[in-house]
Amino acid sequence: MYMNKIQAVIEITNEKVRLVAGHVIDNEPVIIYSASKEIKGMVSGNIIVNHDALVTAIKQITYIESPELKMKLKINYATIILPPIGFKVFSSRKTTNVVSSTNIVETLDINNAVNLVKKDVQEQTSSIVDIIPASFTLADSSKYTVPPLGLTSKTIEIFASIHTLPKDIVDSYKKVFEDADIRINAMVVSPYAVSEYISHQKDFPKSYLLIDMGHQMTSFSCIGKGQPYGTQIIKSGIDGLINKVVDSFGITKEKAYELINVYGIDKRDISFHPPIASSTDE
Repeated sequence: MYMNKIQAVIEITNEKVRLVAGHVIDNEPVIIYSASKEIKGMVSGNIIVNHDALVTAIKQITYIESPELKMKLKINYATIILPPIGFKVFSSRKTTNVVSSTNIVETLDINNAVNLVKKDVQEQTSSIVDIIPASFTLADSSKYTVPPLGLTSKTIEIFASIHTLPKDIVDSYKKVFEDADIRINAMVVSPYAVSEYISHQKDFPKSYLLIDMGHQMTSFSCIGKGQPYGTQIIKSGIDGLINKVVDSFGITKEKAYELINVYGIDKRDISFHPPIASSTDE
């Protein structure tokens, strides 16, 4: 039995390709399957270096046959999480006239507003990955965080964030999924995906520094009001830490990784929570 209504998310890192599949019920994700597959030598510094081998790995992980779950599943569509290499965030505010003679806001009007926002990105070396609307404002100055479909207005203003990545990075990831027969529902840059997840966690601050340490690279993303504003990357990650422990203690990489996992994270509760940064207006 093949199931096509499943929703899937796929992420490619330097070490693994990861898959999560499930349904959304009452606006909550219900995970029915997750898997990961080693892809060493196929991606380096989040750049695809062995296209054909990575295509094969994606095909393998997206065909699921689980006797335990009594499920056979072929993933045909997926949301793709992209690495934040060259990640840029722009803001745009655009206004368009409502098309209908009755001035009722329809999906066409929202699409027209979004298309105006897209035109703000003129860099030929960049590709738009995502557009995140923050607000919609009607002619009477009423403001909404979701599209005000069905309401009456002569104009509609959109304020949105635009997420971009270098065009060659986006094209290479698109091509590998195309060749693996996976249609892309949407693309998301990893800091935004993480910040969206965190935004649903109770009592978590809205502004923070998000540090994502991979095997070869570490990214630092500034999150404000639950949204990423920019990311910086250093070419050092878990592998460098492992090598340092190996050199210091004369042990194997496997043992070093084990020690880092056991002792490398301080899980003690603390009462002091200093701000990441502060500023004074002059």
